[in-house]
Formats: sequence, structure tokens, C-alpha cells
Amino acid sequence: MNSPFHLLSNNCPLPAHRKTPCSRIRVPESLPYTNKANFRMWIKTQGVSQVILSFDGFENADDVKRVAELIRNEQWRLANVLKNPGPSPADKAKMVPGGTVQLGDDGPIQLDATIASMSLKISEAFALNEMQALDLVLTAEIKKMSFDGLGLGLVAVVLYYDAHRLLAHTLRALLEWTRREELPAALSSVIKSSFVNRGVFRHLLDLTASFTVHNEFQTLATKHQGLGNLLHQNMLRSMIEETQRVLLDCVYLIVGAPDFAQAAVTDLCPLLKKLQPGDRFGHAHMVAWTALVSTISPKALQMAPNESSAILSTLLEEVRNETAWGDQFLCGSVQLAVAVGIRRLQLSPVDHAAAAAFDADMDVLAGRAIVNHAFEIIRRCIIQNDGFHGNETNIQVADALLKSFILLFPPKLMEMERHSEDELAGLDECAANGSTPSHAPAMHFTHFLESMREIYQKKQPGSVLSKLEAKVFKPTEQLFPHIEALLDELSAQFGLDGSQQLVQFCEMATRPQHAMHSVAFLDLLYSICRTQSTARSLFEIFYQIGPNDDGWVGWEQFMTALRSYEKLFRDGHPTMASTMGMMGVMGIGKKENINLEKSMHKYELAGLVSWCNLATKIVELDEKASMIVCDERGWTVIELAASLVAAPIPLTLKGPLLRLLGALGQRKAAAVRVWTALASFRVCALDENGQLGGIQRELEEKECSMRDYPSTLGAAHMLRSLLAHPLPASGHSFLLFLSKSIVAPLAQRSYNNVHQMWELATVSLEALHNLVHQTHADTFAVQKRLPQVKILLELLNDSPLFRSVFSIISEDVLVSLHSHTLHRPSEAAAAAALRLLLAAVHRLQPLRRMQPPSAIRAADSDALLATLESLFFAPFGQPERGCLLTHIAHYISKSLEQPLHALYAARLLRELSAVRPSMHTRIVHMLKMSDQLHHSLVRSVRRLLNVHEGGIVRYGVEEVNYLMSAMSSVEEVDIGMVQGETARLLLEVMAEGAEVDVSRENLASFLLGFEQVAGEAEKLFENDTMLTGLHALIDLVESFIESDSPLNLQYSALFEPAFRLLLRLVSIDAPRRMAILRHLRSTKSIYRLVRSPFIQKQARNLLDETRFEVAPTGASVSSMITGDILHLAAIELSFLLSSGQIEQPRAFYEALLETNAELDPHEQSTVNGAEASTLEGCSTLNTYDETTMCQPPQQPLLFCLLRNGRTVSMDLPVVPTFACFDSVKIQKR
Repeated sequence: MNSPFHLLSNNCPLPAHRKTPCSRIRVPESLPYTNKANFRMWIKTQGVSQVILSFDGFENADDVKRVAELIRNEQWRLANVLKNPGPSPADKAKMVPGGTVQLGDDGPIQLDATIASMSLKISEAFALNEMQALDLVLTAEIKKMSFDGLGLGLVAVVLYYDAHRLLAHTLRALLEWTRREELPAALSSVIKSSFVNRGVFRHLLDLTASFTVHNEFQTLATKHQGLGNLLHQNMLRSMIEETQRVLLDCVYLIVGAPDFAQAAVTDLCPLLKKLQPGDRFGHAHMVAWTALVSTISPKALQMAPNESSAILSTLLEEVRNETAWGDQFLCGSVQLAVAVGIRRLQLSPVDHAAAAAFDADMDVLAGRAIVNHAFEIIRRCIIQNDGFHGNETNIQVADALLKSFILLFPPKLMEMERHSEDELAGLDECAANGSTPSHAPAMHFTHFLESMREIYQKKQPGSVLSKLEAKVFKPTEQLFPHIEALLDELSAQFGLDGSQQLVQFCEMATRPQHAMHSVAFLDLLYSICRTQSTARSLFEIFYQIGPNDDGWVGWEQFMTALRSYEKLFRDGHPTMASTMGMMGVMGIGKKENINLEKSMHKYELAGLVSWCNLATKIVELDEKASMIVCDERGWTVIELAASLVAAPIPLTLKGPLLRLLGALGQRKAAAVRVWTALASFRVCALDENGQLGGIQRELEEKECSMRDYPSTLGAAHMLRSLLAHPLPASGHSFLLFLSKSIVAPLAQRSYNNVHQMWELATVSLEALHNLVHQTHADTFAVQKRLPQVKILLELLNDSPLFRSVFSIISEDVLVSLHSHTLHRPSEAAAAAALRLLLAAVHRLQPLRRMQPPSAIRAADSDALLATLESLFFAPFGQPERGCLLTHIAHYISKSLEQPLHALYAARLLRELSAVRPSMHTRIVHMLKMSDQLHHSLVRSVRRLLNVHEGGIVRYGVEEVNYLMSAMSSVEEVDIGMVQGETARLLLEVMAEGAEVDVSRENLASFLLGFEQVAGEAEKLFENDTMLTGLHALIDLVESFIESDSPLNLQYSALFEPAFRLLLRLVSIDAPRRMAILRHLRSTKSIYRLVRSPFIQKQARNLLDETRFEVAPTGASVSSMITGDILHLAAIELSFLLSSGQIEQPRAFYEALLETNAELDPHEQSTVNGAEASTLEGCSTLNTYDETTMCQPPQQPLLFCLLRNGRTVSMDLPVVPTFACFDSVKIQKR
């Protein structure tokens, strides 16, 4: 999701997680951001940030000198981010209504009462100098038109936080320069002296604790009334969180700077040592611990071994005196880091002298760290901290520490495991005897495994060991894409191309061990299985375990356990042997007979769930592993899993088994086997009374009463995979289960966990989409009453299924209007619902059209279809929640925050508007009932079309076809392309509206914000100061004119529909064409289009007859744009001539009919249409007569374009003799 504050700056867009700018500029000869503009807070910050972030002239001495001077001028502000020059009594005295103040070189400014009062409030709120507060208010007045619904003061608050966000990004960029291999001395000295010091470090460290969303919101809300509506809060939240992340990067960059780590340790150790066991371990303590450990990390030891050696000596003395630490467990975590660092230094061949200085036994220190619960404190206080997964350094430091322990202390690892085994055996003995343990077990090895797992996946992957009876499982929190990429990279170290020692660590999961350790190991492997390489490695680890390896666990043992359970449940034995199934595999040992009516033992249930989860993950990522699992004759895993699903096993196990079947069914050949197995064991089949049984009965009798739906959710995941392939006859009952039992009554059921409800809705709707996406609504399908056609008809009628889909969308819209969070649980479900409706609507016309006869009529079917109007305009019993059309408009208005939703909504809007011409008027009448929605739509259209605002749209001409083919998996498409397609669709809708319904209200005038009733001579907008999509459209045309190769721009796919819309707006019968033409004429846009580099290049492509073969899309789009430009020129000429103008038409005629000097094909031309040529260097009009036909004629621009626009089979147009245009006279003029 794009941050909403991208609309602040056209010149300095900063993605939330990137560290490098997307554009490059040269340092200006004279920097306007010096002390002359001390009071220009936001504008000055934006300019400085733009220069620093885009600077790449490190080899240019003059540029380096100017940037160094700029850094010196801005030193205080950059070193004191989020600090402000305090109020000044002298400046405060100037803030009076009617007073005059001077801001830099801008001249005197006279203050009115509103500006003066607002400036004083901003100054008081942020302890800001009054002149800087005034600058914020004046800038806010200029930027206010970009913030519909926000007052002047609220916009000033946004600008304040944005200024400090830009300062933080600038500071981070400067600190990153210090890590360059070759940094000019002038820059290196000024950066290190200004920012790499203890003062700046302490300030940034304090900000990690004090600068939070909660603290800032509380201050704004309680003291200064500076907190506005939901839009304002979301913008501030995004900026504050981004600033937090950037400042955290700055802390770690300063710590990693050369020759500063020792000073950082001096500040960090006291902060950690004074922490007491009862104190809250907050975000600042996590940052301090990470920064401290990073000074002795493997990367630090490699870059600066001497400095790291000195730090290790200091820390070794600190951790030896455990009594000096307030929290001994925290001391243990640092002891572990010191032991790992010294051991690595001792084993390094780089500096033996430094390693020899440490005579202490690191095994003893590591053992002491383990006794002090180092892994538990790392897990609970560091990894489980709310901000841990928001920063790359946090993850890298913790991951490197734990992996280094595996690599450098394998005996300690084995010792830890043996101690935990003994502790667990003692617990089992106490449980068997009914006694209470004398002391709580330390469980160091379990904490170590859990720490490793939570680095890669914070939430449980479905394990039921820790909270077997718990029904609430929150999903894994969303991570930034660069964090996901980092975790993938780190997990690859466990793969085939990674460390052999880490692979051997993973092999420990196959050894005989306690069931709790085995489950923890499997959950760890599930979390680190993120790449195909890791999945292949893990599969090979378990695959090499043979069936006769006593006590060892592999795929053979897992399949044997499944087979044992399957035989047990199939034969219906009242009891089961203790050595059967997972009891023996998990190493539980012999037990008494267990009644089948009771739940499985918690360890065997947890083991089966973990095995199924891991197998599912491996099969999803590695196709080869999937083929082996499916085709291994001795395993028959598909049949075993289906048989177990049909048996009365715990529902907690059925869900993972069904997911495993779905993962195996991703391949078409395996999907057929899965369908056959499900039908054979009657997992969901109709009985003699026509009622569904199997999982349907369990849903009604068990899951609904428990309000927990693990089995149904697993079935939905399985059907999502299976329905991506052709549906067999045996799958009809599953469609009934999916539509009638899951989706339709979704809102009527009770749930312990709302996240589970929305996940169930999302997966089920995606499964239905897979079915509808491959449904062919032809006569045969209607005649045979195929189930997929029935589903399609239900989606296109007022049925319970459609109402459920509508309620999901309605609920998400309602929550988004009142929610203060950026991510909602219902977000994914709403996107799936819109996507499903879009797929159904696409298949509506084949069912309904009359010529040729529709599928329903041809099949003589009695099926009914609702009209799109009835589906889109009806509130379905909930008028207060609006209709589907208003929900679609809501998502379009949130195009930046929810790009996928907006894309689906725009496609649905186009389908609706294409029904008939009068539909535009009906749509407008429905949408204009809400002024707020109308303003939001106008703003969204402007933001989408404003390609210079934040670099949002990335949608080239050649990418259109690619996105169309990738729409089935649009979530994997670049968001910039998705937003580009949304903008293109809206341009198409507006162009069609302006063409088919020009005399009445249409979507073009509505979305562009025109006055609803306007004549040709009237103004376009009610408020001339507002920015609309028309302004963005004209800016798009300007970017086309100014570019030498407009079709190579990142948003080139928008040009053709934009010109088509503009042409419709100025067409002969358009009511507002005069006003729009006057606007275009004020900047000479149409004349400049005729003179643009694009038109000249089109003329040069005169003889390139292969262009449609080499780049057919680009050539076709170029021809269409050329035609639109010529049409615009013709309309403008017609208006100018009819109004008696002379000079401007003459300029047009000269541009169109003068000789094109750039053509030089050097070919003879004949009158009958043979190839033509021009003489390079001529710039005059030429007359053609019989005496000049033998010479190579020179082509005027107009006729070059006409020739270029022809098809290959057409004859070339003959250049006429100009009787009315004498080149000699024109030259004289």
C-alpha cells in the first residue's frame, strides 16, 4: 500500500522502506537552500533532501564542495531531527492581524487574522519558531487543494511531520555515504564531525523511546486539537512510523561507523545494566541491545577486527561481573554474544594476536549464558518485541547470533538438548504419577528452537502443542517486502547452496528425541522453509531416512504413521496400541490403551499437525518434491489423507490434511487423483435423501457449536487449488458445500476469532473465482445444468450467494469508513469478492446476448438473469449501507491506499457503464447523492492521473498486454502497473461517457469535477482554485509534448486514452469545449503537440514498413495518438478560422504544410504513389507541378503523417499542388 503522504511532494517521493532515491539530479550551481531561507521550513527541507538523496557526483570536485557547504549550513537541523528552534518573543510580537513580516527573500507578507492565529497555534504545539510556523501555514495554504477535507491547521501539521521525515531520510543518506569505499575527504570529514558523535547518537537513541505514534497522537489530541479525521490520522501514522524506521537505521549506521563503536558501547551498556527484572523491556531497550550486539557481530568483526577486539575486551569485563547488572537474564544474552564473538575471533585467521589476548574459556562463558536464560530473553524480549520485524538490522543481528551459536558451539547445543530431554522426561514421569514437579524446567533448547522459528515467522504455523485447547490463532502479521526478501535470503542459508553445518542442524529433526522437541523442530523447519532451495534441502533430509532406521523420523515413518491411523479407523477398533501411529514416531513410548472417542494424545496430535504443515509447505514450493510424494507407490499419501479426513479424527488434524491434499492438487494430474480419492471415501457426498454428509455434518454438529472451523478452512484451501483445474462430476457436492454451507451463511455463524472468519471468506471466494474463471457459459453448459453454470447464475441473481458476497464488500467498506487502522481483517476478503463478481459479470453477455442467440435461449432454459442495474443499484435490505455501485465508487476513491480493490472496482464500473448510453446518467445520479463521495472520486482521479505526484503509475505501452494476461494472479503484479491500469480504465470510462452522452450528465464531467450545469461560455468548476483530473490530464499532455520519446515513459500507456478523452471533451457537440479549448490555447498545447518531437519522429518513420511487425503495440498506439493530435488540430483550426483569427491558423498551416527537413530517404518518387523522399535541410513549403515531378519531391509534415498512418496494402497519397500557399510569399512574411 502506498503511503498517503506521497501527494505532498512532486520532487521528493520517498518510499517507506527504500534507502536510495529513484531519480538523479545534478547539484545546482547556486543552492537556494542556504541561510537566506532560514524560515522556509518545509520548502527548504524538501530542497535539501532532494539534493542529498539524488546526489551522485562524488567525482566532481565542484559538486562535492557545494554539497559539503550545504551540509554545514544544515548541520543543526539534521543533527537535531524532531527538535525545533524555540519560540521567539520578538517573532511572536509580529504575529498580529494586519502586520507585515519578511520571510527570506520573498518580500513582505501581510498577515490576516486566520494566518496569524494558526501560526501561533502551530508554534505552541511543536515548540516551533513563529516564523517557521508561519511558513508551514503559508505552505499549507498552497498545498491545501491537495488535501480535500482537511483544514489549514491540519495540513500544516502534516507538513511539519513530513519535514522531519525528509530530514530523517537525508540524515540516513549522509550516514550511508560513510560506508562507501571511496568517499571524498571533504564529505567524509564534515559528515563524521557533524553526525557521528555521541550527542547525535544519544539524541536518536532517546527518540526511539519517546517518538511514537501513541505519544504524538496523545499530545495532538489532548493539548492542541491537532488530530483530524481518519484520513489525517492515517497520514500522520504513516509518516511517524516511517520516521521511526529511518531514525532506527540512523542509530545502527552511527554504531557501525568506523571508530565510533567503542563510544557507542559506553552509552549502551549503562542503559541495559540499570534495567531491573520488573521493568518493562521496551522498544528502546531492544534497539540498545541490538546496537550493542551489532558492534561484535560477524560483519563488524570482518570489517574492523581490531576495534571489535577492543570492544570484546570491554564487554567481557562487563559480563563477568553479573552482580553489576540489574537483570541477570539480560546479562546472559550479552554473555552469549560475547562468547560467540570471541570464539569467532579465535577461529579467524585474520588476527591471531588479537585472539590470543582472550585466555578465558568461551565454553564456560557460553554455558553461563545458557544458565542465565539467554535464549529465553532473546526470544521474549528481543524477537517478540513489536518493532523487531520492522528493521533489517534487528533480524540480521539476532539471526547471525543464533546461527553462530550453532556453528561455533555444537557441543553446547547437544548438551542443551540432553538437559531438555531429561527435563521433559521428568515432567512426563510426574504427569504419569500425578505428582507436581519440584521446580519449573528451564527448557533452554526449546527456547532456542522457538527463537529461531520466530525470527522467520512470528506466529505459530498451526501448532497445537503450546495451547492445545486455545481457539484463537491470529494470522502472521504483514511484513514489508524488503523484510520478506531478507528472510528469504536468510532462509536460503539452510538450503542446498547454503551452509553444510546448518543443514546438519536441520538433520537433528530426524533423530530420536522427545515429542516436544520434535514438534518444535518441525515448526522451526516450517518457518525457515521459504524458498525452493530450502524446501528441496528439507525434503532430501527426511527422504534419506529409510523405513528400517529405528527411532529416526523421515517421510517413510510419517507415511507409516498415516497408514497405521488409517487402518485403525477403517477397521473401527475400540482401542489402539501404543506403538501404533505417531505415538511411536514421536518417541512418546508405550502408553495405556486410549479410547478412540477421546482426543488423541496432545503430542501425537501436535506431531501430525506439524508434519502435515511442513509437508504442505515443501510440496507448495518444490514441484519435484510434490511429484515424488504423489507418485511414490509405497506411500499413497493422497488416498491415506482422504481416508483419514473421512474418519472421525480431531478437527484440528483434518484441516492440515485437507491443506496437504490441496497442495498436492496444484498439479493437474495429481488433482484428478485427489478428486477420485475424495469421492471414493465420500468425504463430502450426497446421501439417499439428497443431503450432504461427511465434512458437512461435522460443520453443523461440531464446528458450529465450538465456533471454530479448522476443518472447513482446510477444505476451502483444498478447493481453491482443485478448482483451478477442470471440475469432474465427483466435485459437484463440494461446490454445494462451498457455496451453500460456507459462503452463503458466512455472516450468520458465530466465530471465536474474526480473523478466521475473514480468512475463510477470502479462501472460499478465491476458490469460487477459480471455478468461474474457467467456466464457459455456452449452450451445452446451460443445457446440461452444469454446477459451475449454476454458481454463475447465482452470482448474477439476487440469491443468498450474491447477498453474502455483497455483505462482505459492504462490511469492509463500513469498517474502512470508521477504522483507524491501515490494515483491516476484511481487506483481502473484499478484494476476493470484487474479483469474483468481476469474473461473473464478464460472463454475463454470452448468457444474455440476442445475436447470435444467447446460451439460455439456445438451450431453451428457464434460467433467469438479473440486470446489472438491479445488482448494482439495489441496497438488498440495507439502505443505510449503500449499494454495490457506491461501494465500487468508495474503492476507486481509495485507489492509492487499496490499489487492487480500486482496479477491480474500475473494471466493474466499466462493465456497468458499457450496458447502454443512458447508464452514465443513472450512475451519476446515484453517486452524486453524496457530496463527500463525489469529492473523493474527483480527488482520486486527479491523483491517479497526476503521474508527477510520487511516481505512482508505472505502466508502459508494451506492459498492457502483459498485465491483461497476468490478471489471474494480479496480486503478483507490480502495484505501479495495477494503478496504471486503474487510471487507464477510468480514462476509457470517461472517454466513452463524453462520447455517448454528451448532452446530459455523464461520468466524464462527474469524475473531472465539472459543474453539473454549464454552458459553453461558463466556467468549468465551481471553485477555480481546486485541482481536478482535467488539470492532471493537461499535465499528462504537457509531459507528452516535452518528452523526446513519450512512449518510453513509465506511464506511456495512459497517453492514447488521455488524448481520446481530450478529443471527446473538445468535440463539436461537447458543451464545455470552448472553455477547455481556451485553457489549452493559453499554453499553446495543441500547437506544441503538432510541433512535438513525437510528431517529427512519426514523420521520420515514413518508410519503416516493418514497425508493425517489430513492435505492433507501440506502432498501433503511435498511429492512434497521431490521429488524435491531427483531429485536435483540426478542431482548433476550425474554431480559430470561424472566429476570424489569422495569425494562429497561419502558424498551424506552416507547421503542417511546411517541408519536413528531417526526412532523407534518398529515394525517387512518382505520381502514382511510389516511394517519396525529401531533401534534408529544406524548411520551406514547395509547390508541385508537372515541371517538378521528375525531381525528388519534398513532403510536408501533414502528408508524411498521412503516409505513415496508412496500412501496407494502401497506395501512398499523392502530394497535391498547393494553389493557395505560395512558399515564396510565406518566406517573405
